[in-house]
Amino acid sequence: RLMEEGRLQARLRHANVVSVTDVLVVEGHPALLAEFVSGGSLRARLGAGPLELKEAERIFRGILAGVAHAHDEGMAHRDLKPENVLLDHGGGATVPRVSDFGIARSLVDQSGRLRLTRTGEVSGTPSYMAPEQARSLREADHRADIFSLGAILYEMTCGAMAFPRAGILCTFRATAAGDYIS
Repeated sequence: RLMEEGRLQARLRHANVVSVTDVLVVEGHPALLAEFVSGGSLRARLGAGPLELKEAERIFRGILAGVAHAHDEGMAHRDLKPENVLLDHGGGATVPRVSDFGIARSLVDQSGRLRLTRTGEVSGTPSYMAPEQARSLREADHRADIFSLGAILYEMTCGAMAFPRAGILCTFRATAAGDYIS
């Protein structure tokens, strides 16, 4: 999986995506060589509370640009969450950088046909996972990323997760019902 992540992410070259420059095997273990990002994660920043609307808009626009680039390249991330957005403080401005394409999948195969995962496969982070992704990873495409982006924006502006529940099944039920915390 790590080697696939590296190959997929290495194709992406965008200011709002963490670049992978090499896929290595170190002492028999796969590893990714990625560019250094100077700041912490969006999750760490959210630990201080919700963002001011101007800051949320600026950061979210950058996240959108990185994810749109991945989509334009035929790739869905499928695990967007604040932990997978790094905040680069280089150059005086905070630039969001989408990272960790660990369960990303190319949406098309080498012949250009839509490529699907195995039926029943589920992967991702429940609080940010679209209902169709909770049913089956096979159904998760770029639209699942859009759902996750909405959950991230909610948390950035409200200061709390949209669907916090005790347990995965309760989270999936709340998400499917649109029962967000207000």
